Formats: sequence, structure tokens, C-alpha cells
Amino acid sequence: MSLKLRTKYSIYIVTLVICIVLVLTGVLLSLFSSSQKAIVAYSYDSIREDLFDQTKKRGEVITGLLAENLINPFYQYDMQTIYELLSVTAGLPDVLYIYLYNQQGKIVHAGNEKIPEFGNDLNDAESVQAIKTKGKYVVQASENILDVSVPIWIGETPLGGIKVGLSLDSISRHINVMSECFNNIRKKSSNRNLMIVALITVLFIVIGVVSSILLALKLTTPIRDLTFHADKIGSGDYDHEVSASYHGELGDLFHAFYRMREDLKNNEASLRDSKELFEKTFYSQRDAIFILNNDAPPLIMNCNPSTERIFGYTREEMLNCKTDFLHVDNASFEKFKAILYPAIQESGFAYIPEFKMKHKNGTVFISEHSVLPLEDEQQQRIGWVSVIRNIDKQKQAEQALKYREHQLKTIFNNVNASVYISDMESNRILFVNKHMKTLFGWDLTGKICWQTIQGNQSGPCEFCTNDRLIDAKGNVTKLYIWENYNEKLERWHELHDQAIPWMDGRLVRMEIMIDITNRKKMEKALLKAHDELELRVEKRTLELSRTNKQLVDTTNTLNNILSSSTEHAIVAIDLHFRILLYNPAAERILKYPTKEVIGKTIQEIHTKEKVRPEHFKRAIRDVRQNGIYEYDVISKSLTGEKCFIHCIIMPMKNENNDITGYILFSQDVTKIKSLQDRLVRSERLAATGQLAATIAHEINSPLQGIVTLLSFLKEAYATEKKLYENLEIVKIGFDSIKNTINKLMNLTRPGKEEKQPTHINTVIHDTISLVQFHMDKLEIKVNVNLASEIPTINASPSQLGHVFLNLINNAIEAMTGQSSRKEITINSTIEENNIVITIHDTGPGVNKKDMDHVFDPFYSTKKIMGLGVGLSVCNSYVEDHNGSIIVENHPSGGAFFTILLPIGHKI
Repeated sequence: MSLKLRTKYSIYIVTLVICIVLVLTGVLLSLFSSSQKAIVAYSYDSIREDLFDQTKKRGEVITGLLAENLINPFYQYDMQTIYELLSVTAGLPDVLYIYLYNQQGKIVHAGNEKIPEFGNDLNDAESVQAIKTKGKYVVQASENILDVSVPIWIGETPLGGIKVGLSLDSISRHINVMSECFNNIRKKSSNRNLMIVALITVLFIVIGVVSSILLALKLTTPIRDLTFHADKIGSGDYDHEVSASYHGELGDLFHAFYRMREDLKNNEASLRDSKELFEKTFYSQRDAIFILNNDAPPLIMNCNPSTERIFGYTREEMLNCKTDFLHVDNASFEKFKAILYPAIQESGFAYIPEFKMKHKNGTVFISEHSVLPLEDEQQQRIGWVSVIRNIDKQKQAEQALKYREHQLKTIFNNVNASVYISDMESNRILFVNKHMKTLFGWDLTGKICWQTIQGNQSGPCEFCTNDRLIDAKGNVTKLYIWENYNEKLERWHELHDQAIPWMDGRLVRMEIMIDITNRKKMEKALLKAHDELELRVEKRTLELSRTNKQLVDTTNTLNNILSSSTEHAIVAIDLHFRILLYNPAAERILKYPTKEVIGKTIQEIHTKEKVRPEHFKRAIRDVRQNGIYEYDVISKSLTGEKCFIHCIIMPMKNENNDITGYILFSQDVTKIKSLQDRLVRSERLAATGQLAATIAHEINSPLQGIVTLLSFLKEAYATEKKLYENLEIVKIGFDSIKNTINKLMNLTRPGKEEKQPTHINTVIHDTISLVQFHMDKLEIKVNVNLASEIPTINASPSQLGHVFLNLINNAIEAMTGQSSRKEITINSTIEENNIVITIHDTGPGVNKKDMDHVFDPFYSTKKIMGLGVGLSVCNSYVEDHNGSIIVENHPSGGAFFTILLPIGHKI
């Protein structure tokens, strides 16, 4: 019996409603049960976590207080105090054990009187590792024990740690009591919920049955209307009107039918457009495209215009034909099938990169083939698509590229240097020239460069230049030239590295190795000669070296003099160059406060002096070999003056004679250096004086006769004006020679001038008046600032006047021809027990390379008539007055001379 649609809907909906209500009832009961279980479980977890956190915080408080109170006893190893503190803690509730351990993880005390655990391993790597982190708590929980440990530090030094074990049994007891209470509450709640859900279920079933019958009546009419409209659209009547007076979901359903009709109309138009686009693409391709059917052998069903251009046949000549006529001959066609069919069977398509084909006119060309299956909507193969490309021009380009590669190899093989090319990522060698094959005795192509070219390498070379050849943006940088000693070949090479594009477009490194071993040997010979020359100079500093040796002998008493030494900076460093100790003299000499250097490396305190890291490596190597290393550092004082610091490094050893660190002694030797320089200058001056005395003796006697004869000739020919003038010029020239001889003589006897009461300011004024006219003519301004309280001293006005005049003349010469501001500033002041005279000009100043030689005899920077004794004589005159003269460049520009004259006894 066939039921009406309305009846069927009613039965289906009633059955569905009943099933849904029953399922919802079961789900609701299940949710009630799972919610109760989740609440109970959450309560267990919350209580457990609260109790655990309370125990953890209690452990952290106990260990924190112990760590704070044990610092001094632990540092002093006061075992009685440690025992008292630990025993009190061990008696607290839930405390199972307590361990005090050192930095090595060895147990020092366990809170008992006899300490049986002393010296045992803590067996807790995490707590031992945490010693390095100040204030870090380590909490570890096992089944019934909670371990809490914390490191103990004194200042910035770790001593060890404290570990406390707490029992978790009390937490388990609390959880069991709470569990019984929660289970009783859950049972009562489940029974009450079951009754409520049963009543709600019956009510929902009754309502669902009534609603289902009414809904079935409502649905049958619109379904009948929809069936009518669907038949019309299915028959292809896309212009059929789909309209209805329904609202809500049914109205949306009718509108969906209307949109479906519009989509079908649009899809039909889209299919037409797709067909047109396919035909345009198919007919515009430059490659030959054949559409083949599924026969064996297949026939040509369609082809694009490019097939006519590539093969020379018309489209009509090729349609419905087999493809054998496109091949060179039958043998070639059979070979093509032998390649094609296995490839199709294996992967479903075929790609043949090179195969010869034939044009209609008989011309043979090389082609590239791609054969793909043509499938219908059910993905069933209905034919084939064959794409053929003429690659004759491409092959010609490849041949040309191979020819250029051959030319390049020929050039490289004839270069008198080793050339290789390597990949910059894998370091694999891609090419080596003939010279390099001969040098190494075999072909290195395909090998890793650092494994074959260099010796004793376990990884890529530290000095690899790959990162220098490409910048951060991936661009090629300029050619990089450097030198390297190849330990494997025992040869020096000058290396020219450059990133170049390889044949596949990637960037590779090309390196040209030019043998410079002979050049290096010559440089070594020159360096040896230079060292021998310096050895003579080093003999001059023998006295200073002996003093330094005495300093080395005093290192055994370092601990006693560390805080009391005022002359020597004493710095203790560990094996990693970190500073451990730093005495007060080090702050004064090295110019760094103690708080800024403790924990830092010794390289960091020499940063301003630019001491290179390899200097320290060499220093440590010498200390290990010879037991001592000495070096000098040039620094600046707090006033900006240059100072010389002499440093000595010696090892610190333990009872096993193992090196545990190093001691650095530093001394300010600026005064000693100054005395040495003055001693060397005095020796040079003495040698120069002897030479000057010899020259003066040899020249002065005949010169005196010549001057006397010139005076006689002037008197004899006084009436002949022209001759008289010429004789006067000759006499002036010989007088100049005589003055030069006198200057040379003054180098050795500057102190013969008698001293008398002299006022320095008067000498300065008199000297300025001598050159005032000359300075006015050159538009040079003179600023004179002389202190009125300058006392009269016992000095030589002539010698000091000569010094001031020489310095002023030098300043005038330095500013001659200068277009900018030209000024000379002369000041006199009293500082402590010295008269200080400064002369400053606005000229170009003194060249740095000349600064240490300006007072040397016969050292001159003047291009014309520069004898080089002026400043040397000035220095001698000043030293004859027990004074000193120094030169430096003023920050604002120009030379700045400072003369210090001791006041001594005032007159």
C-alpha cells in the first residue's frame, strides 16, 4: 500500500523528533554526570595545587632564610654554627632531610652532629648547575617528596647551595578526606537530576508529535510546486519563470531555483567563452601542437598554425594522418616509439629533450617533445596532446657556450698562477687550471677546498673570504687581495678572490694563487736586518731592563704588597683574562676605577690603547714558555699628556705547579722614559759637539786670516766704490760662516755664558722689540700676557734672549705666506716653584713624525738653509738653567712651546 507524501512526512518527522528527544535526554544525563565529575576533579586539583604551592613557598622561605644566615658560617667553614642552624631546620614538621653543598656538588653538612654524608656527591645536577645563577630557586617534586634548593653567594662569588626535602604525605591525607565528602554529594545530586530529565523528556515527545503533523501539512504544497519548476528547468527551458508567494526558508528555496536557472544560463555562456579562449591559445602558440586520437597508432585530429611553419605541411595535408611522415625515416620513427611508449606506460606522459625531425623540404632539425594524455570529464583518456619545439637555435647557442668555455679554460691553463673556482655554499671545487693540477700533483675538481688545498683543517677555514665577496644585499663586491701561508705546500701565496657568475647563474668564488714565497723570504731577511739594528738601540735601555727584572723578583710577595703598593699597578686575572683583583695603584696608573674592571677582561681595559687580541695570545704563549712577558703601552694622563706604562705578565701557580691565572704588574715609566730620551739626546749632542769642535778648529783658523785680509783690502781699495761694495758682501758672507761656526761651538759649551740677575719679562720685551718691525711688515699680531709677579732670577739674558728669539723666528717662518689669521701669543706665569713661559703661534703646527726629533742636532724640516741646530741650541741653553722645554700642538692649531725655569733663590 502506497502512503501519501503528507503521511510519510508525518511519520518521518514524528520518528525523528522522538529519536532526537531521547538522544538529547541521554546527552543531558551524560553532561550532568560528566559535569559533576569535572567539578570534583577540578576541586581535587585546585586543593592539591594550593597545598603544593603552600609547601613550595614554605620550602623556599626555609631555604632562603638558611641561605642568608649561612653565608658567613659557610664562607668561614664554621661547622658548629652550620650544625646549629641545620639541626633546628631539620626538626621542623615535614622536613625529611637537609643538605649544605659546595660549588662542586659535594655535601658539606646534613644537619647531624657526625656528618656521615660529608664529601658525598649531592647527585642533583640541576641544583649544582643553578649555583652559577644568583638567587635562583630550584624546585623538584618526586612521588612523595618536594626538593627545594637555592645557591649561596657572598658578594659576586658563589659558595655552594642549600637543599631541603619536604614530605608530601600530608597533602595526600587532605585529598582523601575531601574525596569522601564530594562522592556523597554527587550521588544525591544524580538521583534528583534523573527525575527532572524524565519529566522533561515526556513533555517534549508530546509536543514533537503534534508539531510534526502540522509541519507535514505545511511542506507538501511547496514541494509539489518545486517539482513542477524543476521539470521545466531540467528540460532546458531557462526562460521559465520561477515565482511563488512563500516566505522564509521556502521562499529562499524558490529563489534558489531562480538563481540556479540564471547560473545555468551563465555557465552556458562561460563555456562558449572558454572554448574561444582555448582556440585563441591553441592557435597562437609558437610550438607545434597536435591533437591525436586514441587509436594505435594515433591519427592527427587537429593542429595549430605553428605546425605548418615548423614542418612545412598544410593543415589539410596533416589531418587524419599518422605521424610517421614527420620523422626522418622509418628507423627513426621506430626509435621514437621505443622511447615514447615505455615512458607513457611508466608515468602516463613522456618528455623527450632531443630528437631529430624532418621538414617537408627534407631539412632535418632537432626538436623537443612533450606528450600528454587528453581526458574527458570522467578522467578517461580520449586522445593525446603532442607539443613539439624546434630547438636548433638553442643547440647552436649551447655549442657557442661550450666553445667560449674551452677558450676560457685555455686562458686559465696558460696563466702562470694557480686558479680554481669553488661553490660558495658547499665549498666544492668546480674547476682548477693546469698550473694548480701540477702544483698539487692531481686534479682537485669535485673535492672540498678546505680538505684538499689547506692542511690540518677539520672544517671550513676561519680565514675564508666568502663573506667579503658578497655584500648584505647579495651584490658582488670588489676584488679582495690578501696573503696566506699554505701549511700543506709550505709556500706563501698572494690570493686574488672575486665572486663571479657560474654557467648556471649562481655566484661562485674564483681564486688566483700567486706564489710569493721568495718575496716573503726577502722580507724576512730585511726584518732580520732591522731587528739587528734595533738590538743596538736596546742596549741603551739595559738599565731599565735590569730594573724590570727586579720587579719580576718581587712577585713572590704579591699578597703582602697588593693593597700597599703605590708605584706598581697589580692586577690578578684568571685563565680567561677576567680581572679578579685590582689594587689602588692600578686605578691611578691604568685610569680605571675598580668597580668598572672587576669581572671584565684585560683586553677591555686596553681598548683605548688599541692593543690587539693576538698581542695577548703571544703574551700568554711567552709566559707559558719563559715564565714572563713584558710590553709597553702608550696612554694619556688625566691632563691629556702622553704617558708610558711598562707591563709585566707572570703566571700564578697552585701547589701542583699548574697555572691558575696571571699577575699583571704595570708601572708608569714616563719619567724614566724622559730621562732616557734626555740621556740619548745628550749623547747625540756630545757626539755632535765633538764633530762641531773639529769642524770649527779646521775652519776657524783660515777663516780668521781671510777676514783680516778682507779688512786690509777694504782699506786699500776704499776709493773704488764697486770693488768696496763687493768686498763688503764677501765679508758679510764670511761673518755668516763665522756665526754658524759659533753656533756649532755653542752645542758643546752652552754654559760658558756668565749668569747675572735677570728679569724674564724684560728679556721677552727686548726680544720682541728686535723683530717687531719685521712682524708688522708681515702683518703678524703679537699678544703678550706677562705676569707682574715674576721674580728676578740668576740667568743669562743673552742665552734666554737667543731662545725666545729663535722660537719667535720659527713661528714667523711657519706663518709666512699664510692667508688666515697670523698671531703669536707669549705668556709668563708662576706654577709651583717654576717660571712658565709659553709661545703659541697659529701656523700649521709640528708634524707628528717630527715631534720627537725637533730638539735633535742637525734635524731640520726647512727646505732652504735649514741647519737644524737652532732648537738644539735652545734646548742646551734651557737645560743649562736647570730648566726644560717641550713642544706640542695646540688644540686650536699651531705649535705650542712651554719653557720651565726653576726660580731657585730669588734675587
